[in-house]
Amino acid sequence: MPPRDGRGALIHPELLDRPERRIDGDAKTTGGATYTADVDVPGALEAAFVRSPYPHARIASVETGRARALAGVRAILTGADVRGQRLGRRLQDWPVLCWDRVLFIGDRVAAVAADTREIAEEAVRLISVEYDELPPLLDMDAALRADAPVLHPDAASYRFLEGRGERPPVPHPNHQGHVVETHGDVAAAFARAARIFEHEFTTPRIHQAPLEPRAAIVWLEGDRVQVVSTNKAPFNLRDQMAATLGLAKDGIVVDNGTIGGDFGAKGLSTDEFVLYHLA
Repeated sequence: MPPRDGRGALIHPELLDRPERRIDGDAKTTGGATYTADVDVPGALEAAFVRSPYPHARIASVETGRARALAGVRAILTGADVRGQRLGRRLQDWPVLCWDRVLFIGDRVAAVAADTREIAEEAVRLISVEYDELPPLLDMDAALRADAPVLHPDAASYRFLEGRGERPPVPHPNHQGHVVETHGDVAAAFARAARIFEHEFTTPRIHQAPLEPRAAIVWLEGDRVQVVSTNKAPFNLRDQMAATLGLAKDGIVVDNGTIGGDFGAKGLSTDEFVLYHLA
């Protein structure tokens, strides 16, 4: 490809004629690649979660007696067992399991480990949770009103992961983050502008849809925590687990093997923290 100034070619034509071969192409196209869900750990249990049916509610009680009596159930974990533990990719603001309130439909309240997935799911159905519903916040304007219920009243106690900076101040307690970037003299630029246009844009929600869903396996080998995960950032996951669980980083080994698509969805994962406790 000749440059614009007429000097020597930037890219030799033969480079464009030479086919590229992905180093993982053969394994992926022939079915030989091993994904997280393909990993077979002898004696592994299956996990299932109790999830909130409400967008905002206080947890009044969690009754696990019937589930614990079910044959094949090996462990049950509730928010009371992990009170105070929060996870996050940068700001640790997400409870490992909810212990006082739930903040969205599907928020996790309890977890079960059992011999089979069917037993784990049956145990989930046998766990009884009583909720006191609270006013939900269903749009941003309502959440930012002066009288809006505060979803994170303890936000001042949330911590950033080591080396990730400090959380900047926010103008409203329901703001997750607030950053203003300016370059040059903004006021002067507006004053000199021939026309100023203002508009509001609303975009739909989107979510990545890779072929491979999330998956994780966690087991203990002595003092070492072994993790196989679909998380695309194994060292970040190790750091997050160490900070949340109070473990030494060098005692956690994360293998993310082959990942079946990402598109931005697999930089944060939540299963591994609960699975550690169940293990």
